[in-house]
Amino acid sequence: MAWESHDGEPGGSGDLGRRERMLRSYVRSLGSVAMVFMGGVGSRVLARTCHDVLGDRMVAVSPCGGTIAAEAQESARAWCDSRGIELLLPDFDNLQVPGLADNHRNRCDLCRHALFSELQIIARARGLGYVAEPSDADEVAARPSLLRAATDLNVKSPLMHVGLGARGVRALAVRMGEDPEPPSQPICLAAQVERGEGVTPDRLARVEFARALVASLGLAGIRVDLVRGDGEVALVRAARTEAGAATAARIHADGGLRRELVRGLLGLGFGRVWLELGEGPADDAQGDGGGTEAPQA
Repeated sequence: MAWESHDGEPGGSGDLGRRERMLRSYVRSLGSVAMVFMGGVGSRVLARTCHDVLGDRMVAVSPCGGTIAAEAQESARAWCDSRGIELLLPDFDNLQVPGLADNHRNRCDLCRHALFSELQIIARARGLGYVAEPSDADEVAARPSLLRAATDLNVKSPLMHVGLGARGVRALAVRMGEDPEPPSQPICLAAQVERGEGVTPDRLARVEFARALVASLGLAGIRVDLVRGDGEVALVRAARTEAGAATAARIHADGGLRRELVRGLLGLGFGRVWLELGEGPADDAQGDGGGTEAPQA
């Protein structure tokens, strides 16, 4: 079934208010939930709503291990602690899920099925009625397969159920005093490994070290993906946000910073670094220190 967002026109506060009431009513009808918390805008909006409506009859669950970035655990804990939301951090080695490490198009479907199965166990152990997850209507419209695991396991998708798409979710985040921008770094490290390239512990470690390097240089809104090329290539891209645009401008303007970033990534074992940051100087740095105009990947 194809789903579409019904967020209404920009600034349509009446429609947004109606959908927020629908969301609260639907969550109330569930009675109690174990909620997948992945740290994005949808997770934050749904967690705030579930906690406000259900109180201690909800628990947030953020998986740890496998392809999940290490810093996501501390970030999830800090956010939930500051809002009085109970958080569980179960071990979840999704690399053991058959077929997931092959990194084909069904990788996320395999992961979601395994994760939802784990949360069903947690929900039953805690006496909670349902598992809920934060996909919105736009995400499901773009990738209908997101619903497959949820449907198979009777997992609820409240944001999608009431027709909230990305724009409406961001507007609700603002209303709740939450940051409406998605994280520039995905919680799943496998999302930074090009499809078809096997997901291995070595590649995940390389991507995670690259994230740490970017953070140490103060480069907000920048992510590094591992892609195919002449060897394993570090593709550096800026998020389409104010922070990403500002950082891309810094890298373009500061040759020393650009060289430090490239040298650091080469030092992690990447064979080449591609900077894909919009207008400005482009670098294609190789292991021998040479540089030419960067190909666009």
